[in-house]
Amino acid sequence: MTPVRDALVELGDHCVKCPTCKPEWHGDTPVHRPCPAADALYEQWRQRRREEVRAA
Repeated sequence: MTPVRDALVELGDHCVKCPTCKPEWHGDTPVHRPCPAADALYEQWRQRRREEVRAA
């Protein structure tokens, strides 16, 4: 896999397992709480994606 795919898989694995990333439902509306770890993994993925696009 590429570094971009690795970062995306890591982000996905985190979000599936992290209780903070799972939305709480209030009626029909999901309420998302901030997760610093998910934010950091997302930024890592974005950076790797930018680098891949520049290199292409």
